[in-house]
Amino acid sequence: MVAHPSQKYLDPRLPTDPCSLGELIDEEHGQDVVPCLYARLHAQLGDIAEDVLSRATGWKGNRTSRREQLLAAAEDWRGQSLGAGRGLKHIAVELWNGADNVQDIRRATGLSRTTVYEALRAAGIDPSARDSGQ
Repeated sequence: MVAHPSQKYLDPRLPTDPCSLGELIDEEHGQDVVPCLYARLHAQLGDIAEDVLSRATGWKGNRTSRREQLLAAAEDWRGQSLGAGRGLKHIAVELWNGADNVQDIRRATGLSRTTVYEALRAAGIDPSARDSGQ
């Protein structure tokens, strides 16, 4: 891939809630953006991209639908948050197996000490046994 400093950087991940996606559609309307929003959305979501895009473009913005859109956005962010939490816990376990200490793992992942220990125990690792050979 060749970098083009004169072109605007695009975040590859797109919001999938209709309200936020609709706002992004409005922002990019009339701009020469490559790859286009639909191509980026399809790369992210696959076959459901068309359905997500049609919901975003069909949003009318009245008070009831705005609340529904905000609830959908909250659900989307909550799902992403859960996925990120699981991913960070997996990373914490891998870092522990690489002989990193809890402080280094906390700095790298942003997880609390308690959460790091919780992730280690869930993976069958006793953090207190490290000194005795684990």
